[in-house]
Amino acid sequence: MIRLLGIFILMTFCNSLINGQTTGNEKNLIDRPVIIKMSHFDSIINKSISLLSTKDLAQISDSDHVSIIKVINTIGFQNNNALKQKFSSGIYDKFLKLIDQKDYRKNIIKVYPDWVPNRGMGFYFKKLNIELDGTPHYFSKFELKE
Repeated sequence: MIRLLGIFILMTFCNSLINGQTTGNEKNLIDRPVIIKMSHFDSIINKSISLLSTKDLAQISDSDHVSIIKVINTIGFQNNNALKQKFSSGIYDKFLKLIDQKDYRKNIIKVYPDWVPNRGMGFYFKKLNIELDGTPHYFSKFELKE
């Protein structure tokens, strides 16, 4: 009987680790911002513009979708007024127009149908481990520095 109880506890613990649950003692990476330089952000946007202009969403790699989603969240959830102003023109405006033309938010769920709602009525894509819209955690957007 004690052996069965031990096996049950071990299986429960392993299952929680496999499903990404923690015991509470680990530092969760979702609270750590992804910090990049503005020049790197611009290069990600330029690559995203090229991909969105030349490929269907299903042809874009997982890692590139992660970058595109982080850019969408970074622009959409920007608190810095100077950056908000900057994001209203140039390559940022071109990027956002392509997102709208591709109807990205509607069509990305066709590429990644295994999603669940996140905080604030956005999407969490399990395969990509990324949130789109809603109230995304730090891991789903960039923190920009000059």
